[in-house]
Amino acid sequence: MVSELPLADSRNLALVHPTEGEQHEQTLENSKMWKGALALDSYIRREQHLANLQLTRDGGITFWVLVDASGDELAGSNRSVLAGCETLKKRALVVEGNVLKDATCHGVASVFSPDRYRGKGYGKRMISELAKHLAQKQQTEGHPHFSILYSDIGKKFYAKSDWRPYSSSHMQLPPLPSSAPVTVRLPESMPLTASALPPLCALDEELLRAKLSKIAASGSATKPVVALIPDAATLAWLHAREDFVAEELFGKTPAVKGAQVLIPDPSSPMGKRRAWGVWTRFWYNADMTVTQGNTLHLLRICIEPANSSSDLDAEFVENTQAIMSVLHQAQLQAGEWGMNEVEVWNPQPATQQAVKLLAADWSTQGGTGVGDKWGIIVDRDEESICSLKWFGDHTGSEGGEVVEWLENEKFGWN
Repeated sequence: MVSELPLADSRNLALVHPTEGEQHEQTLENSKMWKGALALDSYIRREQHLANLQLTRDGGITFWVLVDASGDELAGSNRSVLAGCETLKKRALVVEGNVLKDATCHGVASVFSPDRYRGKGYGKRMISELAKHLAQKQQTEGHPHFSILYSDIGKKFYAKSDWRPYSSSHMQLPPLPSSAPVTVRLPESMPLTASALPPLCALDEELLRAKLSKIAASGSATKPVVALIPDAATLAWLHAREDFVAEELFGKTPAVKGAQVLIPDPSSPMGKRRAWGVWTRFWYNADMTVTQGNTLHLLRICIEPANSSSDLDAEFVENTQAIMSVLHQAQLQAGEWGMNEVEVWNPQPATQQAVKLLAADWSTQGGTGVGDKWGIIVDRDEESICSLKWFGDHTGSEGGEVVEWLENEKFGWN
């Protein structure tokens, strides 16, 4: 009965790891919200699969539940799970005190409370207890820690526990059929399969370290600067999710995971530099002819900088054209795999320009939605709000961004 439930501020509530049975029950409960186009059995198998990959095995993922710890219920034989979540360890970089450091980010995901326990403050209590635990890890492990989550309930709930909202914008493009003409000239692009991604991820990390090293050396940072590392294990986890769903729904998996463009560059030892994008597909409909909600997300867009450039305007144009070619391939893949849109999170200036130009090309061909949906920057207020909690000494201004978060793209989502 509701009257017998503990209050959210009860000292008897505890954040613990679930038993195997409790974890299964949580998966059954949250499937109502998150299984998408999958059947229940498939969803359960997917979650088990995703919990045993390189990113998540050996302590990479940790499951949590909030329970009533009074009496014999602490043992787990007959306790009520009031709320649950999980945390994933992510590799990250931090510039703090003008020094570049390797760091650990804890991504909070799957925050859920069963219908019968909602509205009683259990979710807030669980998040509060989790914050205390993660703060203790900062002290005991001796290297920088921060935490991120992606709120689907607006900006205020998690901000009360100091997961502060950060830039959460996106731009979209329409899917294209394979026969769609393009009236603008684009550089040639090459498809990227899964086997091509690890060396590109290694290069991406090298470039990211160089970028943050320059910030550290300049002494210009007025607050800590953080960046998640888009490593191969992270992308493999996201693609394993995609492949599992595709195999279950359609009996096949998408081979093309991204696209790459080689930009001529005489200053480079190879005479060219690389630009690439990596994506993943989200399906919410088992019928590929029903595309509503299905989205191809750009996980990461990376451009190898020119070794030396006296003409930054020309470099910007080259970068924009390369990204246009990558995004055009994403549009074609979206059309092939039943997507409703292509979406890019927190696009940088060259990506913004590329999206606008592709949207304008769509408009010249009689396409609709330009200026209404396609090619505009949308600032999200309710869904997928990028939020970050810093466990270091720097506190920042009241309610403001306590650190600077670079490369805040979709690959950080979990």
